[in-house]
Amino acid sequence: MSYKTRLIYNPTAGPWDMTRLLKRLAAYLQGRGWAVELVETQKAGDATWFAMQAARAELDMVLVAGGDGTINEAVNG
Repeated sequence: MSYKTRLIYNPTAGPWDMTRLLKRLAAYLQGRGWAVELVETQKAGDATWFAMQAARAELDMVLVAGGDGTINEAVNG
């Protein structure tokens, strides 16, 4: 089964290289037929905006990676 997925992430959250890790995850999922769009937040409010866009686009799945603030923004978007 193929899923249209948006992965919203904050590259500055956490002590590890989130961008590199999530690119590997996206490649893994794409190799299994998923359509994955990686979207990087740049400033406050971005996760809300990206989540609202995803809802309007009727994507199958929205994944969020980041800290409390990023997740809170996306859930409220």
